[in-house]
Amino acid sequence: MAVESYLDVQISDMKDELESSVCPHCLEVNDPDSPSCLKCGGPLLPIATVGPYERIATQGFVLREAATRPKRLIVVVGIWLLCFPIVIVSVIPVFSEPCAGFVSLLIAIIPAILIFKTTRNYLRHRRCKALNNNVEDIGASRSEPDRSGIGKDSRQ
Repeated sequence: MAVESYLDVQISDMKDELESSVCPHCLEVNDPDSPSCLKCGGPLLPIATVGPYERIATQGFVLREAATRPKRLIVVVGIWLLCFPIVIVSVIPVFSEPCAGFVSLLIAIIPAILIFKTTRNYLRHRRCKALNNNVEDIGASRSEPDRSGIGKDSRQ
C-alpha cells in the first residue's frame, strides 16, 4: 500500500515536470500556462506574438534585453536610429514655445535614457569581454611549458 502511494506521488511529480515549460532565454522552469517567464519576463507561448497584450509585453522584453545586455554593435546602432530622431524632434519645441517645450523635453528624456543605458552597457560588455580574454591568455601562457630555449643549460 505504501509503495503504491509512493509511486503515485512520483508519477504526479513526473507529470508536473513534463507539463512545465522552460524559458529559452534564462532556462527557468515555468508553469505551462504562463505566457511569459516569471524570472526574466521573456515570451513562452506562440500567442505572445499574436495577442495584442502579449505582443506589447514581448516588444517590451526585447527592448529591455537590448538596453540591459547588448552584445552586438548592431543593437546599439538600432537603438540610436530608433531613439535619436525622437530626442531631436522633442527638443526643437523648447526653443519656440516654453510651455510646449517643457512637455516635449519630458518626452525626450525616455529615449535619451535608453540611448545612454544601451551604449553604456555595450561598452561595459566589450570591456569585460576584453578583460576576460586577457586573463585567459595570461593563464594559458603560464600553463604552457617554456619551449623557447631560455633558461636551459647552454652547454648542450
